[in-house]
Parts: sequence; structure tokens; C-alpha cells
Amino acid sequence: MVALFVCYYYSRERVSDASERKKISLREGFGAAVKNKQWLILCFIRCMSCVTWQFRNQGVVYYAKYCLGVSQYSAYILTAIMLSSVLVGFLITPLARRIGNRNCIVFGFAMNIMVTVGFVLAGENIKKLMEDSV
Repeated sequence: MVALFVCYYYSRERVSDASERKKISLREGFGAAVKNKQWLILCFIRCMSCVTWQFRNQGVVYYAKYCLGVSQYSAYILTAIMLSSVLVGFLITPLARRIGNRNCIVFGFAMNIMVTVGFVLAGENIKKLMEDSV
């Protein structure tokens, strides 16, 4: 909420005169967007990330139900994923400035691999950990 007020406070309206603006139809606007390669790449990446998130969420539900034996654990795991994403969102910019964008991405991939290996190695112990923490 505070960020919204800061954004509002520092924004300036850039309104041009209505007579200067050219009316663009929906067909012309869509045609220009389809010819823009960067826009098409962005749309493709967004679609693929939505598909990836859906696969991950379904994988977490499957893991909680069939590997851990309690389907309610999926809510805890998905909540932990979202909370960690919010926390990392605040930390990523200073980290990227300090170690560089490339090293930050490599560090993120390495952390992802370590967590995945940790889940695999934990095996049945992850179920005990989930039961003790809830």
C-alpha cells in the first residue's frame, strides 16, 4: 500500500491535447503488436511461465498427497514458495548490484538445484519434518 502511494506521489500526468492524438483502431493496434518481435517473445515467455507454474503446483499437490501421504501439506509448501518469492523479490536487486546479474542468475540456479537435491535426499524424513512443524 505504501508503494502505491509513493508511486502516485511521484507520478506526473502526461496528457496531450485530444485534437493531437490519432485514433487507432483495435485492428491496427493488434496488427502493430503482432509485428513487434519483442512483444511476441514476451507473450511466449509469459505463456510458458504460466504453464511451468501450473506444472509445479500440480507436482507439489501430487508430492504432498502420494509421497508425504497428507494432501494438506501442499498448501504449506505452496505458501512457503510464495513467501520465499516475496522475500527474494526485496533482496534480489541489492544482490544483483553487488555480485552482478549473471552471477545472480547462476546463484539462483545453484540454489534451485540444491533444494531439489535436498528434497530427493530427505526422502521419508521430509514427512517427519512437515509433521513436526505443523
